[in-house]
Amino acid sequence: MSAKYFVQLVDATQLLAKELISLAMNSRNKPYSRVNAMALVFQTVATHLIDQSQQEQMAELKQHLERLEAGSPIDV
Repeated sequence: MSAKYFVQLVDATQLLAKELISLAMNSRNKPYSRVNAMALVFQTVATHLIDQSQQEQMAELKQHLERLEAGSPIDV
């Protein structure tokens, strides 16, 4: 994928998320479409939460490594 298309995709993310939520919440849509949209919304949220948790863990590990390199004791 070229950088140009990737930038367009990233720029459209917020609009796409709103559209996906609208699709999931609209009772006039077919049930299978709503269920698929809901599943994608939950999957996206779960992925974000996992990523956020991993970033926090990486920050903690970095702090521990910095303390080790400085010769300071660390809590285990």
